Order: sequence, then structure tokens, then C-alpha cells
Amino acid sequence: MQTAKAYLETLYQRRPELFPSGLNPSPLTEHDIQQLENRVGYPFPRQYRSYLQAYQVPRISTSVRFCTSHVYIRSKERDTFVPEVKPENIAEVDFDWGGEGGFSREEYWERRAPGEEPYEMMDQFLKAGYILIGEYDGEGYFVFYDLVTAAVLHIHNEEIWEEAPLDMVDDSSLVRPFMEKHASQLCPDFDTFLRLVCTGEIYHDGDMIFVELPPA
Repeated sequence: MQTAKAYLETLYQRRPELFPSGLNPSPLTEHDIQQLENRVGYPFPRQYRSYLQAYQVPRISTSVRFCTSHVYIRSKERDTFVPEVKPENIAEVDFDWGGEGGFSREEYWERRAPGEEPYEMMDQFLKAGYILIGEYDGEGYFVFYDLVTAAVLHIHNEEIWEEAPLDMVDDSSLVRPFMEKHASQLCPDFDTFLRLVCTGEIYHDGDMIFVELPPA
């Protein structure tokens, strides 16, 4: 498996315009990471720590490709059933992420402060161990990194604003039960998330695997 550095280098080679100042080393030290962990109240999984200390990552607006196929075909190579990949089954969606990897400790924390309504509820997600790391489809879906399970989750914004208990605005203990019921895994770990947003490969989020279009 590639490292966070390798994935970010791949993105820089593909889309250098996303890094206006070039690909520069992250200034975050091990002490900075420990301070952030103390502030959040959760240890950062290894892959996320590696990402934070890799390069300075600005706020990035790019696109990712999802395979939406619900049809499965037999693969002789894998000796199992795999999603059928056709051009009409590939959806390209706008994806916004990043913005924390190259900041100082205080700048990082300012990005994690609660926003204006209705986003003040996001403060409770952080207290419960969920870092908001991105959104896609015009903020239709929020993407969270779960510091407890080390998985990357996605949830439609309407699930939060319409299904979350009203007390969750002030009570972070309600967040994890809510997310366990309503959120779904987008990626099993942070390196898989970086592969998704950096490489341009096609991803089947239902099976959480990368797929390829067959030769024409």
C-alpha cells in the first residue's frame, strides 16, 4: 500500500494547479500532533498522522469517479463476482477536501471550530471523535473520519438535519449512536480515502474496491 506522501505526490503530478505554492513539506511536528490529539481528546490513527505530517495540503476542490453499478459479473481472474463496469455506470462528482495538512497547530484548530447555523452541530461530531474531512456532490454528502474505528464515513446532509435528535446540538454522547445508525463507510481506512481523491481511479463505494473499465 502506498503512503500518504506517495498519494499526494500522485495528485500533484496529475493536478499541479491544485497546489498554488507547490508541494511543500508539512510544518506539523510530532509535538504538534500530540497537542492536537490532546485538544480533540482522541489519538490520531497512524495513517492520519502520516497524512498530517506529509505535505502542506490546501483546501482542494476536485472530482472523483464512483462506479454505481448494481450488476455483478463473474471474474475469471479473481474467481469471484465483481461489479460490472461500463461507461454509463461511472459517475463523476465534485469533491472538496483537505486544508489541514500543512497548517500550524492553532490554524488547524481554527478550521475545526464550529461554524454558523446549522453547522454548529459539527462541534459535537468532533467531540465524539469524528473529524469532518470533506464533502461532495455540492455538500450533499459530508465525509467524516472516525478516530475510533479509523474508517472514513459519508452521510447525506438531510440525514443530519432531519434525523438527528435535537439534543445532539448540545450533547456529543448522542452523535456516535446516531452515526452508527445513519452513516455508511465510504473507505475502510484513510489511505484508501487518499487513493480515491488523489489518483483518479474508479471506486465502487458499495464494495469499497477500485475497479477498471474493460478495454474497448
